[in-house]
Parts: sequence; C-alpha cells; structure tokens
Amino acid sequence: MNRTNNKETEKSNKLTTISISKENYFILKKMGQTSDSFNDVLSRLLKNNYLLESDRS
Repeated sequence: MNRTNNKETEKSNKLTTISISKENYFILKKMGQTSDSFNDVLSRLLKNNYLLESDRS
C-alpha cells in the first residue's frame, strides 16, 4: 500500500455517514463554496454556534 492509500484509509476511519433531508442538503450546498465539503460547512456552523454559546457563559 502506498502513502496516498494510507492517508485515505486514515481519513476514512475518522469519518462517518449521516442522513439529512433533501431540504437540508440543498441548504448546506448553498452555504458552501465550490471546493467545500459538507463536513467543511458543518464544521464552520458548529464552531460558530459553539463560540456563540460560550460567549453567553
């Protein structure tokens, strides 16, 4: 196995599959940039939400 395959295997071991509605799929798709994955978009949303909640404390 070459280095690229090792990195891909390591990355895939850190990911999981989720199900979302078609409506949310299209909303997330519109929120991202061309090169963004859904994981990128969700990461930004979750980080922003966490930061907002931590400001309340």
